[in-house]
Amino acid sequence: MNDRMRSDRRDSTRYLVKETVFVFPRPCFTVVGRLQDLSRDGIGFVYGVFDEDGCDLAKTREIDILFEGSFYLSCVPCEVVYDVDVERPTLSGIGTRRCGVKFGNLSHHQFESIQSVLRGANNPRPRDLS
Repeated sequence: MNDRMRSDRRDSTRYLVKETVFVFPRPCFTVVGRLQDLSRDGIGFVYGVFDEDGCDLAKTREIDILFEGSFYLSCVPCEVVYDVDVERPTLSGIGTRRCGVKFGNLSHHQFESIQSVLRGANNPRPRDLS
């Protein structure tokens, strides 16, 4: 794990979310991530890499977020802050990466939805991500 991933660069507290949450970077719909933590400023998620899927997450400008059993947020504006290897690909070509995104200008609905999730989260994530 590199230093950029270990140090928390967000100004706001990260929270673990109790429910399963999936992240779909746009336009790379071949990538499906699982939320690791959430703050009012952005999210961190992990995703699997299968060989070379041809998707460059650095080009991602929007994400969709599915809060399983709750709601779906579409076209959430964002900027990729980092996208790093967590587990290098094995001989079978499967690896794991962690991606952090910073939210852009959220709509009122998107902002309120994320705030409602944060109000229900009472488990701050430690500042050290290791």
